[in-house]
Amino acid sequence: MKFDFDHTISKPVDNPNLVVLSLGAGVQSTVLALMAAKKLIEPMPEYMIFADTGWEPKGVYEHLDWLESEVKRLTNDRCKVVRISKGSIRDNIIKGENSTGQKLRSASVPFFTEGGGMAIRQCTNEYKIQPVIQQIRKILGLKKGERMPHGIKVEQWIGISCDEMQRLKNHHTKYIVNRWPLIELGFRRYHCLDWFSEHYPEKTLSKSACIGCPY
Repeated sequence: MKFDFDHTISKPVDNPNLVVLSLGAGVQSTVLALMAAKKLIEPMPEYMIFADTGWEPKGVYEHLDWLESEVKRLTNDRCKVVRISKGSIRDNIIKGENSTGQKLRSASVPFFTEGGGMAIRQCTNEYKIQPVIQQIRKILGLKKGERMPHGIKVEQWIGISCDEMQRLKNHHTKYIVNRWPLIELGFRRYHCLDWFSEHYPEKTLSKSACIGCPY
């Protein structure tokens, strides 16, 4: 199952200091996590990091519980599923606070407006991307405000499939290199669903999305 594209788009990092998977617990990232745990893609991430907005559907948390136990079973606990959170985005919006509890403008969510447009999308950065960066720094043993040592490279796996190529972006930090293993495999979303059905026929997958997100 191969996809015709420039293979330099995604590839493993040479001798990374750390390999992590950014886990959304949706279709693509779940399959990516399980394939990694089964050693079908290597090197296996040392951590799978789930950034919780505090406003996920109940089914996502239930699925995450199962996924964490399955990864632990498959890897003999060599890969850790880590849950992090900057608090409830819903509660913070209602209180008019940002994720640090300051009475400032809360992170903008892409809600539809009366004028027909959409608000700027800032929530992903504040509740997903930045918390993952902070967790990576913590894993590497850095204190708050401490500079990243020169030469450190972190390989971050992201569950984007070939039908979502427009979402591919390099990481804005110098030391984190994004990798998209599903792109390397030529997987589209339906390939992920087929793979999961073959290996876990008794379970179903659903899309992971913050309850309040128009997307």
